Amino acid sequence: MNILNKLTIKHLKMNKKRTIVTIVGVILSTALMVGIGLLLSTFREVMIDEAIASSGDYHAKLLNVSSNNYNTIIKNNNIEKTYAKEFIGYSKIDTNDDFKRYFSVFYANKDYLNHLELVSGSMPKSDSEIVIPEDSKTTLKVGDKITLNVGNRYLDGQVNNSNYYSKGEIIKDYFTKEYTVVGIIKKDVYESYSEVGFNVFTYKEKLDNQMLYIIYKNPKKTIELTEKIAKNFSVEEYDLNTSLLSLYGVSKYGNIMRSIVGLLVIMLLLVSVGCIIVIYNSFAISVMERKKQFGLFASIGATRKQLRKTVLFESFIVGIIGIPLGILCGLLASWILIKVCNYYLYGALNGITLVFNTSLISILISILLGSITIYFSALKSARRASKLSPMVAIRNSEDIKIKSKKLRTPKYIKSLFGVGGVISYKNLKRNKKKYRTTVISIVVSIAV
Repeated sequence: MNILNKLTIKHLKMNKKRTIVTIVGVILSTALMVGIGLLLSTFREVMIDEAIASSGDYHAKLLNVSSNNYNTIIKNNNIEKTYAKEFIGYSKIDTNDDFKRYFSVFYANKDYLNHLELVSGSMPKSDSEIVIPEDSKTTLKVGDKITLNVGNRYLDGQVNNSNYYSKGEIIKDYFTKEYTVVGIIKKDVYESYSEVGFNVFTYKEKLDNQMLYIIYKNPKKTIELTEKIAKNFSVEEYDLNTSLLSLYGVSKYGNIMRSIVGLLVIMLLLVSVGCIIVIYNSFAISVMERKKQFGLFASIGATRKQLRKTVLFESFIVGIIGIPLGILCGLLASWILIKVCNYYLYGALNGITLVFNTSLISILISILLGSITIYFSALKSARRASKLSPMVAIRNSEDIKIKSKKLRTPKYIKSLFGVGGVISYKNLKRNKKKYRTTVISIVVSIAV
């Protein structure tokens, strides 16, 4: 370590209060950046959980897939898992529900049955066993036998496939089958709220004309892979889980993630600009205090580059202490805020529980922005220090350029604040740059 760096460390130790204040400024700036990133990441995870709870975890749904095509599609290396079910028909039931008057009966394979949430009983092991949802408002329980007439809904002599129940509907083209209720399940997440029937499931491993739900290993390739599969296997109909995919940044048109990232960038830029102004104030004061010292260094042969490096080395010391502490403070503050939100705002969040999510990308971005903030905060002061001539620096008169007329104090200053106010007013007039920087720092701090 060269002599100038040693003197810089000694200067920081001798001016402990100002050093601590500068480090605290860096800690708060970094913590704010980390906190913004972590909170947006946490809310993104909450939105993903909500999307999965409301529309399911699948990425794409293929309709009318044959058993032969199914066996080929599931071998695709880009697919993580699949679920398959086949619609059999509707069966009218005795229920107290005002909107849903039917059972929508499905065959389901093992993968699909395994993704259902069992409340009691067991999953069906044959096509004569069935599971029903707990919200069906029927008197059925595990062990009961039920005979269903499963067929198509007809209204005015035509097949009715609408999602609305109409008076006068009848079931035709039906077959009659007796099922044993072997389990009660929670409502299938893939069941739309607008459907006219409660989804019930019986077991069948080999399905025809099935609905195939696909979860890809990389959600970002969903559109490309789905279009390719649909083309290769002549699948005319497919749907994308747009509400979930948009949170992964996947959409043909626009997506929520683009808005979240845009919001994050704007907020971090505002915070960074504010922090640069605030932290710059500390380095500007440091350079002013060390002007005579820099003048002496220059008089004994220190180059401009060495003087500039001295100020930047001071910023490095401040950053190496402040940034790690800022990250820890940001993590702790975010964790506390989430706990507080979960405790006090549970009802306002409609029962949603926020889960603390540590985002490595957010932390890395905060480290990068924190380093850039400190660098640019110190850069102007470093350049200013390197340009000082020895005599001007030793006299320390560069910042005070004022005529006697400008020092006249308005009468209201003395009447309001007394002699102390007059002295303060004249001091502000003598050090306009320092005064402006301080005021701007306060304004930006409050705004941020």
